[in-house]
Amino acid sequence: MRSIKTLIAGLAVALLCVTGTFADDAINLNEVGAMLVYPVVVANDDLGWDEGGGGPDVETFITMTNAGAEEVWAHVSYINGDKRHDECYECDFTIPLSGNDTETLVITDGNYGGIQIKSLDTDLELACDWDYGMIVVTLEEEDGTTVTRNVLLGEEVIVDYDEGLAVSIPAVSFQGKDGGDGNREYAMDDNEYGKMPRIVAADFLAPRDGRHHESDD
Repeated sequence: MRSIKTLIAGLAVALLCVTGTFADDAINLNEVGAMLVYPVVVANDDLGWDEGGGGPDVETFITMTNAGAEEVWAHVSYINGDKRHDECYECDFTIPLSGNDTETLVITDGNYGGIQIKSLDTDLELACDWDYGMIVVTLEEEDGTTVTRNVLLGEEVIVDYDEGLAVSIPAVSFQGKDGGDGNREYAMDDNEYGKMPRIVAADFLAPRDGRHHESDD
């Protein structure tokens, strides 16, 4: 059984889809930002989480909060994390967030491959390829122009029903700067967004590997 730590390592390819340089200082995960990165999204048993198969054994729950008073539009990109692919394919959509509003998305098994993204607050339902990856959320005007207003907070929870465990991971928050040009080419250069951290650390609880050791009795 693969651990969540292994998945994070495998998603390094997806992280390279966003251009940027690295910061010497750590990012404050509790600070509101203009971009959120959810580093691990998984919702299928193809990774070996459940050798028996059947049913959504693992689901990921994503929350994003608009901490500001004004309505914003959240552009959500689910990016393929399979390192066997040379390119960073994505599946994206945009949803409104009213002031002081929280949106919850559940990423679940797509039954015939891939995943389904469903909103617990609206009628949004979207099918995407790829069993695991990452999610990036940015802010836009209603016309699609990217804005770097710092109002976003987020968290994800990965639930493994077979193992009876849940892992909570804070979204990596990137603070927006004043140098954005309004397009969807996001630069972590301390001009449009803050730089990427050299190291990201979070609390981690590894699931069991499925190998049970019998006693000698």
